[in-house]
This record gives sequence, C-alpha cells and structure tokens, in this order.
Amino acid sequence: MNRMNNRKDSWTVFAVITFAIMMLFSMSSCSVPTPTTSLAPTDTPVPVTTIASVPNDTLTPTSTPTATDTPAQSYPAPTLVSPAYGATIMGEKLTKFSWHWDNVLQVQEGEKFDLRIWRPEKQCCTVAMPYKGSYLLDAPPDGFGQYQWQVAVVRIDKSGSKSILSESPKWSFIWGDTTPTPTPTAIVTPILKPDAVVNTANLNLRSGPSTDYEILGVLKQGDPLKITGKDSPGDWLKVIAPDGEEGWVAAWLLEINLDMSGVLIAQAPPTPTPMYTPTPTPTSMPGLLPPPILLAPANGESFIGGIVTFRWQWDYRPLEQDELFSLRVCREGETKPCHHAQIHGFEYSGSLSYCSAGKHYWQVALVGKLCEDCPEHQKWQDLSESSEQRWVYYTPGEEPWEPPPPPDKDKDKPTPPRPPD
Repeated sequence: MNRMNNRKDSWTVFAVITFAIMMLFSMSSCSVPTPTTSLAPTDTPVPVTTIASVPNDTLTPTSTPTATDTPAQSYPAPTLVSPAYGATIMGEKLTKFSWHWDNVLQVQEGEKFDLRIWRPEKQCCTVAMPYKGSYLLDAPPDGFGQYQWQVAVVRIDKSGSKSILSESPKWSFIWGDTTPTPTPTAIVTPILKPDAVVNTANLNLRSGPSTDYEILGVLKQGDPLKITGKDSPGDWLKVIAPDGEEGWVAAWLLEINLDMSGVLIAQAPPTPTPMYTPTPTPTSMPGLLPPPILLAPANGESFIGGIVTFRWQWDYRPLEQDELFSLRVCREGETKPCHHAQIHGFEYSGSLSYCSAGKHYWQVALVGKLCEDCPEHQKWQDLSESSEQRWVYYTPGEEPWEPPPPPDKDKDKPTPPRPPD
C-alpha cells in the first residue's frame, strides 16, 4: 500500500515538473520574437527568394506571341494619280503616268515598281519597272483606243524570279488619235487689227496725195482704215474710210499695222490747182506753205504756273532734218514774245517762266535753218504762214489770273439815310 502511494507521488512530481518546463519554454518563445529566417532551416526555400530566382521568360504570359511568331508586315498598294480614271489622251504626245506609294523601296532587295499598260482585249504587258513614282510615254504602246493601267510593287531575287508584293486598282482611259471638235461656244475668233488707225484728232481725207487736192472728209482719231495703195515716196496712202469712201491721207499721221513693202504704188489723179492761196500780209513771203492747225489749249483756258502743253497739227508733208516748228507766246499788248520755243514735233510741254501773269496769245509756224553761223535772229526763216492766234490766261502764282471786274458805278454814291422807326 505504501509502495503504491509512493509511485503515485512520483508521477505527480514528474507531471508537475514537466508542466513547469513547458510553461517556461512557452513563455520564453512568446516574449522574445525571433526572425522567421533564423528559425527556418537553411535548406528550406523561402517563398520570396524562390520567386526572385525564377527566370523572366517563365513569367511571360503564354498568350503574348514572341518575335519569331510576328507575321511579316504587308506592303501597301500604290495610289494611282494620272491619267485619271476615264481620262482621254488625244494624239501622240508626251504623257506622264504618276502614282503615290506610302513606303520606301528596298533597292538592295530588288524591289521596283511594275507599271502595266494594256488594251482590254489583249494580255497585260509590262511597260517599265522604274524606281520613281512616275514614267513618261510619248506614244500609245499598242495603237489608239481603250486602255487600262495599274502599278504593282514587285521584288526580283538574284535568280531573276519576280514576286508581287502589292498591286493598285486598275484604271481605264482612252488614247484617241484625233483632236475632239470644239463646241461652237469654244470657238475663239481672233481679233484682226485694221491696216491703219488714225493717230491724230482730225485728219483730212483728200482726193490725191498732197494738200493741193480737195478735202473729201475729215477722219477722227481711232478710225480704222484699209490701205489699198501708196505714192512713190510712201508719204501718202490711198485708203478706204469706215463709211466706204476712198481717198488719200498723210502716212505720218497714222498708226500702221501692215508691212508697207507689200503695198503697191497707186496711180495718183491729175494735180489740181492749189486750193490754198496765201493771204498777202506785210510780213508774208511768197511761196509759204499752209499754216499749222492749232489743237489745244482752247481760247480762254487758264493755267497756274508749272507745265503748259501746246499741241498742233501739220498734214502738208514730213519735216526735213533742218526744219522746226516755232512756238511764240506774247503777252497781250506786246509784240516781243515772252516765250519762244522750237520743236521738231507737234507738241510742246514746258514752263512759261519768262511770262508774267495775264492774258497771252500763242501761235505756231514752220521755220527752216538758213545758215549755221548766222546770228540767232537771222538763222531761221519762216517756211509756212503763221497759224491763227489763240489766247490763254497764265499766272506763275498759286491762283489763275482772271480779268479784273468792271468798276462799281454805285461805289462812290452816298448811302441814303435810314428812315426813322
């Protein structure tokens, strides 16, 4: 009995000691944390370390194709430009075929453009394989008629084998052999110039080639004339006026649009008695030519300093080299000119710098040189009668000269007294 009690006590002590050791061990493990890696055996793989050591290709999704699986890029088709679809090319002429392509030819790989032009009823034929996007043809390759054309991108390998990389659509056009007949509205009638045009304000149409002949009519500036002949020197032309009347005019007063070398010399009518008889005057000389005809300015025109333009007409004959027109401007009431000019033409533009303000008369006459070494007042002689006199107002100031107003007769009369209110 005592032995059994002693055995129970021994087990009880052992159980208490074992429980105490387990409690101490449990308390020490909770109060002192230890890193996970220090507790894990060295041969046990840690999940983080295991993922980091996995190769990258094992993490690539299986749905993403690799570079070796990517198909080759397709070549775009050329875009045709000219000739347009349905266009018509008339006759044998230089024609440009052009196209666009959104890529670059790989010349080292043998890539080219294959230009194809053919008749619909015949087999397709290649015209050229250029590197650029255009090609010139100077004639239809297979006669006139209906055509089609397209462009392909091809590659030719070292053996000469050709493979097609892309092709454009097929465009139709017509290569015609004649020029189409224009519609009536498209016909442009050329404007033919007349043989001659009057180039002066008034031009006498005479019955013969000189001023001795009768005046048949007066032509205006811009009138068109038909030339039918000329005199031997070519100074006078036989013409037909716009109203159909035929006569002679001075050639130097026309704008001629005709080659005069092909105009025949016309027979002149018998020379009549001169129509002009100079009126004897104390200063006139026998055998003087008719006077020039004054054109502008008209009587009464007013000029304020600056430039004054005088114009006249002379249709008797052309001037010789030593002949001039003498323009004389005199102030009213004076005989000596305040302005004197000599012109080899029919117009003078200049300033009347030596003329004072007031009313001035002007006239023109043809003069010829007598000698080179004579005094100036003896060097020239009148060859024609002086023209009529015209008058103008001239002032070198800022306002035109005007004749003074008539005197006021009532100016000095006394003012009547004002009646009382």
